[in-house]
Amino acid sequence: MKQFRFLVYGKDERQRCLKEILENRGHVAKNAEESSAGFFDAILLPLPETETFFGKIKEELVPGQIVFGANFGQSVACQAKEKKITVVDYMKADGVAEKNAVSVAEGILAEAICAMKENLCGSRCLVCGFGRCGSRIAERLAACQADVDVFEKEDQKRQAVEAAGATWRPHADPGAYELIVNTVPQPLFTGQMLSRCKKEVCILDLASGNGGVNLEICKAYGICAKRCPGLPARYAPKAAAKILADVIEKEMDVRKKGE
Repeated sequence: MKQFRFLVYGKDERQRCLKEILENRGHVAKNAEESSAGFFDAILLPLPETETFFGKIKEELVPGQIVFGANFGQSVACQAKEKKITVVDYMKADGVAEKNAVSVAEGILAEAICAMKENLCGSRCLVCGFGRCGSRIAERLAACQADVDVFEKEDQKRQAVEAAGATWRPHADPGAYELIVNTVPQPLFTGQMLSRCKKEVCILDLASGNGGVNLEICKAYGICAKRCPGLPARYAPKAAAKILADVIEKEMDVRKKGE
């Protein structure tokens, strides 16, 4: 395998592990503080702050480079095209989103156990959304013997929800739960919904963008609520980094063979 040169941005544990894994595989990997971006074959941006970092370093990038990150917006794609660089979204690689969802689900259990005033076992939990992350979260909560409801409007997901050990709910009363996990990137939990929640409820928001929970209103009501980005980097950094390293090496080899 050809040796490549990587510049690693970000200081979270996942990025530190990623640098170490690539070095152990025979590549050159440097922290961003050590060098300029122009000397490297590829730039490795952190999740979930890819776009923020891209905006800071775009003037340093040179034609032919590859920039790895996640959830690149259309504006980044346009800028990359203008500079003749390639952007690679980790989450669009085969199997990555599924593997990442496992780490997210385990991280949510850790967050819930630390924040809740009740045991997970026997508690009533609501998971909003039954996509990649929501489905794994519901499965794991049910495995902890929690009473799990899934708020999901798509009726065709009902069978999968029940197979996960949860109950499908096209509507849900937020006041019935000790734990609420939101994965839906829409403003679901605003004033009216939050006013119906128990004071001792714990709300964990995984939704992308601006999230789906109004944290200011939660604070005013005395509700324990938290945004939870980047859980794999906090709870399973080595496993998360290995997933990214595999994507990076595969992508670099494919592009090298195409030259």
